[in-house]
Amino acid sequence: MTSLDATLRDLWTRLEALAVRHGATLALAPALSEDAIAAAEAKLGASLPAGYRASLALHDGQASFAGGGGGLPWMPGCGALAPLAKVLEQWAEVQSLVADFPLPEATEDEDRIRSGAYRARRIPIAGTPYWDGDTTYLDLDPGPAGTSGQLITLVTECDFVTLGPSFEAALAHWVEALESGAWTVDAARGATHPAGVAPFQAHPAEQFAAGS
Repeated sequence: MTSLDATLRDLWTRLEALAVRHGATLALAPALSEDAIAAAEAKLGASLPAGYRASLALHDGQASFAGGGGGLPWMPGCGALAPLAKVLEQWAEVQSLVADFPLPEATEDEDRIRSGAYRARRIPIAGTPYWDGDTTYLDLDPGPAGTSGQLITLVTECDFVTLGPSFEAALAHWVEALESGAWTVDAARGATHPAGVAPFQAHPAEQFAAGS
């Protein structure tokens, strides 16, 4: 086991413990095999970012992606993690749209993200079962101030924010925010929000990104 494998195992264990503390669950799915991950990379024509890859070797998304149980979000304001098979399906569908939507030259989120809803080198990893809500991506085509493999998410139909420079960095920051009390879990209302801020005042992912 590499140090990154151990880090991801520790982060998921700590986040699940936080979920249980609030009477919830992450509903994490079983591990994915190395062969399945390698086959997916072949279809993508790219290597998956190391942290996300290590996570798949522990948990192939969340059962709640298909509408099962859940509770505490794996990241604030983000839909459930999709199984890799669903990730590939959605990525392939987006590829068919890329040519139909000219790519703007603009950037957003302080030049970390290239504008445009459809880009070939964004991998959708979390959202709704029909991918019709806020979708979270691994961004392999960042803006000039971004990092390849950064975790980004939609907070409107077309506006993105950066949650972290990598999957594991964003997840670590989220776990630490919950453990430190910087973020609060309101289980009764199904909300997570910064401590001292009323829930539903802004998009949680946008609040989290602003505090990063």
